[in-house]
Amino acid sequence: MIDQIDAVRDLAERLGSHFAAALLHDLSDAVVVADQVGHIVYLNPAGQRIFRYRPEAILGMPATVLMPARFRALCEEGFHCFQATGEPNVMGRPLEFVGRRSNGEEFPLEISITASYGDAETYFIAIIRDRSEERALRAQIEAHAHELQQRNEELSRARDLLRRQAKQLELVFATMTEGVVVVDAEGRLLQANRAAEQLLGIDTTPGERLLTAGWFSAEGKPLTSDALPTARAVATGQTIRNVPVAVRREPGLPQRELNISATPLRDEKGNVTAVVGVLHDVTAQNRLVRARERATARLARRNAELRQRTEELEAALRTLAETQAQLAQTERLASLGHLTAGIAHEINNPLAFVSNNVAVLERDWRLVMEILQRYRPALPTLERIDPALAAEIRQLEEYTDLGYVAANLERVFNGTNDGLRRVRDIIQSLREFARMESPDRQSVDLRVCLEKALEMVHFRLERRAIQVVREYGDVPMVAGHPGKLNQVFLNLIINAMEAIEAAGHSAGILRLRTECVEGGACVEIEDNGCGISPEDLPRVFNPFFTTKEPGQGTGLGLSISYGIIKAHDGTIEGESLPEGGTCFRIWLPASGAANS
Repeated sequence: MIDQIDAVRDLAERLGSHFAAALLHDLSDAVVVADQVGHIVYLNPAGQRIFRYRPEAILGMPATVLMPARFRALCEEGFHCFQATGEPNVMGRPLEFVGRRSNGEEFPLEISITASYGDAETYFIAIIRDRSEERALRAQIEAHAHELQQRNEELSRARDLLRRQAKQLELVFATMTEGVVVVDAEGRLLQANRAAEQLLGIDTTPGERLLTAGWFSAEGKPLTSDALPTARAVATGQTIRNVPVAVRREPGLPQRELNISATPLRDEKGNVTAVVGVLHDVTAQNRLVRARERATARLARRNAELRQRTEELEAALRTLAETQAQLAQTERLASLGHLTAGIAHEINNPLAFVSNNVAVLERDWRLVMEILQRYRPALPTLERIDPALAAEIRQLEEYTDLGYVAANLERVFNGTNDGLRRVRDIIQSLREFARMESPDRQSVDLRVCLEKALEMVHFRLERRAIQVVREYGDVPMVAGHPGKLNQVFLNLIINAMEAIEAAGHSAGILRLRTECVEGGACVEIEDNGCGISPEDLPRVFNPFFTTKEPGQGTGLGLSISYGIIKAHDGTIEGESLPEGGTCFRIWLPASGAANS
């Protein structure tokens, strides 16, 4: 190593002055000095930077360490050739080569080798230039050039496309059915298509201000230039959409109805420089809309008239059905009245005969008993006079149980008389229930009507074990027809009995309540039966509505009852009770209130 350092020192002395040393130190290219056997004896700072070696690590090393392994054999062969012949084979001309850095990285370089011959030794001086940055820069330049070429081609294609699109837009702009105008910020016309000229009815010369004469709002008020949608778009800087405007250029000509939208155009600073206005002709459309509205209004009126007529017909039909039902019921009641009158007449004759005979029998029995009582004190005298006859009399008394017969016949006569009175009452109730009423109203006690209705179904109530609870309060007399009111109460009581039977109650309760309410009499007929569903409750008074099985009901009972109560200037309503069952409430005005 000392010999190598000395050789370097001798080389420096031969190279000369401080100028040469500074030149080697500041040179940007690498300078590698190798002896004749190929060992590195000098590497300038640029070489140290390019190959990334420190001087102490590279001096004395074979020069082949600065190249890839695949080129080392060729380099060593050159050194051997020089040693054998004394002539280098790569001297004096630059060569493109590949270098190797200390980290193994390969890079392109340009090398020029010169031999320096001294008295004792020969040295090889290699000037090496790193071409990696140059190649990278060249590649970048080539890439940029290629990119610029591609961009120029794209720009050329884009210019062609823009020209074609501009022609297409001009064609579309000219042939559009929608009117399009472009105005500047002062309202001067910049451009307009033919549709706009036709819609506005003017020759839209560019540069002229848009005229406002003949422009009207949807309310028919004249529009000033500041009220135009284009001016509003300039003032607000926002898009104005679908403003209805009417245009009438010449008196007597029909006006055109337009929907105008205006969109502002801005420069790079955001200032509004122009406005694009689109004119949509809605004249025909609005005519159709107005015609449809008129037709809809006429149709609505016709529908209202038909609805009213239908309601009138339905009301007439309901009235007719109710009238027919009442007529049918009246005919049946008339027939029943005639039948009942005949039956009552036929029954009254034997009933009067039996009643008279019972009365005579009771009278004679009492006389016989009085005679017997008169005879009884004479029995002891008879026993003394004729003991056999007295014994026979006593034996006959014991056989007939005269004491029991005398005591029981009183009860027998009383029961028989009660039965005869009950038969008379039933016949009378039937006759009052079914007879034809006179047109004049009578003063009626509703409690008596309830009792007569109960009398008609007394046997059915007992058979079904239905308890009748009477809660009669004092009520005023009402003006009405007893037979018809009896019919209403009988219908409601029969419905209550059937509801209790349908609910399967073993202890049915029928509650009858009367009270004075609001200048009239109120009757409530309440049961604990199956009740009425909420959806059926509003329809219970409709004619022919029934929840019974087919063949078990006509659906006329409540409808006729409603008609009877209404004819008496009263009200009737039904209510389903929360605990189960139904309550029908009837209110009838008192006699004085009804007359007034």
